[in-house]
Amino acid sequence: KIFVFGIGGTGSRVLRSLTMMLASGVKFGASELVPIIIDPDASNADLTRTVALLNNYSAINEKLNFSNDNRSSFFRTKIERIMPNYTLRINDTDDKSFMQFINYASMSKSNKALTKMLFSNKNLESSMEVGFKGNPNIGSVVLNQIAHSDDFIDFANSFSDGDKIFIISSIFGGTGASGFPLLLKTLREGKHLPNNDLIKKAEIGAITILPYFKLKQDDESEIDSSTFISKTKSALTYYE
Repeated sequence: KIFVFGIGGTGSRVLRSLTMMLASGVKFGASELVPIIIDPDASNADLTRTVALLNNYSAINEKLNFSNDNRSSFFRTKIERIMPNYTLRINDTDDKSFMQFINYASMSKSNKALTKMLFSNKNLESSMEVGFKGNPNIGSVVLNQIAHSDDFIDFANSFSDGDKIFIISSIFGGTGASGFPLLLKTLREGKHLPNNDLIKKAEIGAITILPYFKLKQDDESEIDSSTFISKTKSALTYYE
């Protein structure tokens, strides 16, 4: 199996393209694909379209029979679902601001001061319901929980000797830029995980997507595409 983690909207878009390619018979290099989407924005159209396509693909694959005599490669690769909607659930972000998520109100005076140094008021008041809106500093805090989630334990339990991992993320936003290093660190250092030894020595590949779109300038929007390049440079420096 190859476990493919699609992080954020970009991860879902690439997974959609991959599913289309598998439907057309492209050789995948494994008999099974296990997609795992990481995205706090459950209503993201990229995510919902990808989940619908994966479900349609699986429904077609189940109706087909492949034998040694059958050389057809259309829809041949099996897509396995190990968690609801192929999505690793991120808890405690619905109807909450980042300030509420980190329990800012109950912090000591010194911790409040430290938090104010690390996060702007706009960061603290930002809603968690639709992702991190290009703020990897927020994403890196919220996504820390995935390492100890039941869904991640289910992934680890499904892992066998010889399985591989691939990670897809953008580098200029919030979810992808923060999710990639956190996920990689968890996979390499997750001592609490089942099959830890197998996962630590597994082959892990990744693709990091550079800025590929721009947005119309809007002073009311929390996303400013003019910062994408500078965010990319700082994230690449951190990765290195």
